Amino acid sequence: MSGAAEQPAGRVDGSGTAVPTITIRRTDGLGGRLLALVRVLRFAEKLGARVTMRWASLAYTFRDHGATDWTPSELFDLDRFDFDGLDLAEGTPEPLDPGTLVLEERPDLAQHLRFGFDPETLLAHGASFASNGQRLLRLVGETDADVHEGLVTVFDRLIPKQAVRDEFAATKEILGPQPFVALHVRRGDVVSNLVGKAGSDAPVADLEPDMRHFVRRCAPVALMISALDEQAPGAKVLIFGEDPQSIGEAADALGSRALLAPAAERLGPLQRAFLEILLMREASAIYACASQFSRLPAQVGRARLHEIGPDGDPGLWIRHFEAEILDRVSIQSERREELAALFLAFWREVADRAERIRQRPVRAPRTDVRPDRPERV
Repeated sequence: MSGAAEQPAGRVDGSGTAVPTITIRRTDGLGGRLLALVRVLRFAEKLGARVTMRWASLAYTFRDHGATDWTPSELFDLDRFDFDGLDLAEGTPEPLDPGTLVLEERPDLAQHLRFGFDPETLLAHGASFASNGQRLLRLVGETDADVHEGLVTVFDRLIPKQAVRDEFAATKEILGPQPFVALHVRRGDVVSNLVGKAGSDAPVADLEPDMRHFVRRCAPVALMISALDEQAPGAKVLIFGEDPQSIGEAADALGSRALLAPAAERLGPLQRAFLEILLMREASAIYACASQFSRLPAQVGRARLHEIGPDGDPGLWIRHFEAEILDRVSIQSERREELAALFLAFWREVADRAERIRQRPVRAPRTDVRPDRPERV
């Protein structure tokens, strides 16, 4: 499996037949990488293809995460992997070979991405492919239930390091048999990036992408708790997140229902993140904002994912933006007012778009199951 000599894309086997290879190109966070790896591996095994992934260090992005923590050997027990067709190793992704077909970028493949690939038709394009794993890939005839079961099976074969498995077992013992729901309060890099730019001399317009990111991925804790109380009243809630202030706010609101994710001090930062994914996978439901980190455990588990959209009182969102961003920087009142007005405009735009999507005609129910499809609340 991993660590073997790199194989050229579309290599030839002993019979002279070209073996298709899919290269995964992802250099973002842990949730995005793992989700892409699971999706592409499942599809590749159905197709009879090999998979190549260069796992790049993200020390330059997440400055508090050491580069060593990002190596596959720090996350996985590679010796126990049983993926014969997987070439996974640390390294910077190299340029794709000429003629490589990127599955998500060809307009003529759009219908295949939606309804499934016919192997013969796909392989007629060659034997060298690439994917970012942002879409579920399937063959013609596979039901949603088939795909989900395959994702679960592949994830189960991504054996974590022994230290991660030990922490997982210890936490499960503490939690006991009681069912729980997961609450993922994301702040992390979204807030830190926006705070840094808000407190700098950057033009206000330059903060637009970060503000949109904040609206989609950092809902007020009160809004998340409200959705949870409406749909899972009385449930025990295991809280996940990076920001002690937000976690504390959620714990205070939930009272005796709150359960805190383990500190797991002996694990590295990304190992702890992997542990959280494993624990969220055990939940009966996951309440979170739009995030690959929370979508992954829903796709490879049995939990229903409830994504908290940009709803609610605009005053609540302005107060949220002030508390999380503006109160953490020292800026003149004029810049503060300009940032608040711009944020409110972006929030209204995102909220209006979400509302238009909700108002679309409801399609006839499908006969197969989509446990990975998030429910917007």
